[in-house]
Amino acid sequence: MAIVRRHREGLERFDPWRELDETWRRVERLFSEFLGGPPLYSERAYGPALDVYETEDSVVVEAEVPGMEAKDIEIEIADRRLRIAGEARREEEKEGKGYLRRERYFGKIYREVELPADVDPEKARAELKNGALTLSLPKVETARVRKIKIS
Repeated sequence: MAIVRRHREGLERFDPWRELDETWRRVERLFSEFLGGPPLYSERAYGPALDVYETEDSVVVEAEVPGMEAKDIEIEIADRRLRIAGEARREEEKEGKGYLRRERYFGKIYREVELPADVDPEKARAELKNGALTLSLPKVETARVRKIKIS
């Protein structure tokens, strides 16, 4: 979820999740310096944006995973829980680059959601194209909607 807000120099994209992550990093650094130990929460993950919708015979999940490849993403289904995890890797630092701004996210991603229907993981299909992951999860027979005629 990104919000565009006004700034002195014009419009600025505001991502509350990124702001929260940066705040946690500052708190970790403060406590680690104060207590003289390792960071409190060294493993954090970004939750990618999802769209989940149903068709008559399947549940479709679309996730934003820019810059990731199929080998970097792990997908699991257990009961009605879908788990998407992985890691977006940063390219090697290039010498001589003086970054003025770095906003792209690199690091772990993790998202777990409850599915609206029972699905068959054996028949699930996943496609990754242009930073968008699309999962098509066929519903099991008992989860399909059936119309019943009144006699």
